[in-house]
Amino acid sequence: MSAPLPETAEQIDLIDEFFIDTRFGRIAFKRSKLVAMPIGMLGFGHLRNYGLADLPDPRFSAFKLLQAADDAAVSFVVLPIDPNGGMIDDQDWRSAFTALEVRPEEGLLALVVSPRTEDGQIRFTVNCRAPVIIDTRRLIGWQHVLPNPRYEVRHPL
Repeated sequence: MSAPLPETAEQIDLIDEFFIDTRFGRIAFKRSKLVAMPIGMLGFGHLRNYGLADLPDPRFSAFKLLQAADDAAVSFVVLPIDPNGGMIDDQDWRSAFTALEVRPEEGLLALVVSPRTEDGQIRFTVNCRAPVIIDTRRLIGWQHVLPNPRYEVRHPL
């Protein structure tokens, strides 16, 4: 005998929600909001589904967690940026959005953040050469390598 179908929005939400014990603690995700990444992230091509969540510490509200849904050990801190903010030239992000068939008003542009220890201090860099582009309507994403060599893989924050 099968389980009864959910009858209320609350019951549907409970079925849709799942938790991952991330490196930042236990975080809730919704299956219906997972981002499919057809080729995965660079170096992690076997992982194709990611959740996007706020980091639990409000001091880091500008950043998001891009968490692999199938492997709790794999996550990326990303920094969503305004495409018109100047970090990536207008022509370059527009070309990438066009190639990926992402409408600018439905696209999220984010940079992968990496901590590095230099002179005993932790410094953060972002990868401007291979931003993450997410189509927020279709919930599809890519880590897209920009062909313009001017972008640094370790751009200091």
